[in-house]
Amino acid sequence: FSAPTPLAPGLVGSIGMPNSGVQTGARELPERGTGFERYRPKGRNHWGRPRLVRALTRIAAEVEAELPGGVLVIGDLGAERGGQIPGHASHRSGRDVDLLFYALTPAGAPLTSPGFVRYEADGLAIVQGTDDYVRLDVAREWLLVKKLLTDPEIGVQFLFISRPLEALLMDYARARGEPLELQYRAQTV
Repeated sequence: FSAPTPLAPGLVGSIGMPNSGVQTGARELPERGTGFERYRPKGRNHWGRPRLVRALTRIAAEVEAELPGGVLVIGDLGAERGGQIPGHASHRSGRDVDLLFYALTPAGAPLTSPGFVRYEADGLAIVQGTDDYVRLDVAREWLLVKKLLTDPEIGVQFLFISRPLEALLMDYARARGEPLELQYRAQTV
């Protein structure tokens, strides 16, 4: 079904689960803003809960203010009224989002993520179809995770990242003396 549904016209907002829901009153993520841009600028699946969209745009700007030069590339959120979108089992109720990793050149200069690349345990990834490498921007990525987990407007329930990349982030957090409870939370969401 879609939103709103004649079966339950009183239901509004995020209805159901991220993998089997719909939404009403969604807000569209702008094509770009301070510190971020959409992965598919002209795509149709950049609709989410208003407070999620607000938090993403605000947090991207905060990361940019603290560590200038990086760009958070934001993938799909959901369709305007939710429901199934191509290529995803989730993204149906406006509460989940794909965030591409912050990237650096191998020499350490910030660059916009080239897309969905596979980072190895050393934090390097080859850009598909090229001989170019990119490096995970651990500093910006940790700052993003920290801000997502401590944001008062959203309650992050899950962050999905490979174990080797999680280890890089946790090593960085420990080296910076980040609070243990924050490190623990980052490992358990």
